[in-house]
Amino acid sequence: MNSAVVSVGSVILTVLVASFAGFALARYEFRGKKIMEFLITLLLVIPTEISVVGYVREMRNMHLLGTFLPLILIWGANPFCAYFMESFIKDSFPTEIMESGRIDGCSEPGIFFRLAFPMVRPAMTTVMILVFLWSWNSYMLPLIIINSDTRYTIPLFISTLSSAFTRDYGAIMCALSMAILPMIVIFTIFSRNFMESINMGALKG
Repeated sequence: MNSAVVSVGSVILTVLVASFAGFALARYEFRGKKIMEFLITLLLVIPTEISVVGYVREMRNMHLLGTFLPLILIWGANPFCAYFMESFIKDSFPTEIMESGRIDGCSEPGIFFRLAFPMVRPAMTTVMILVFLWSWNSYMLPLIIINSDTRYTIPLFISTLSSAFTRDYGAIMCALSMAILPMIVIFTIFSRNFMESINMGALKG
């Protein structure tokens, strides 16, 4: 349940933030846009481990250590997902559709939710699958943030099943099966949209 709460929360937050950011960067002109695109590109080449110390200190100052919120909030600023959504929207959502929506009296939020959302759903599904896998398998950040065994995620729980003197292989194999099963289910359900997103990207390229 701990892993499920963290992964589902991370997916919802990342899909919303990455979709809004990608849509704004792809289809609007505003001051500072070039700087934001440069920063996103720059962050893609910087390992996330470099920022862990600063992030943990920030969470400590906000008194959030030991909770699930730091494990969820960190995915809201994922540069890869924002860049991926921006690239997909540029190729899959023409400006002519936005102009048609405005002529018909559709608001800007309505253009996104009623017009853009159905067209970029494969990209959202791809982001959802990737973030779920990354969050579900995350080990280093939960190890630093979580200080109570009742809040352990599955990777932390698996690490407690072996020590320098004892190793319960049966329990380890059972825990690994529990860890893999949700990922298989998620991919099986959304694999069609995932492959559609990859194929569309390949055709656009």
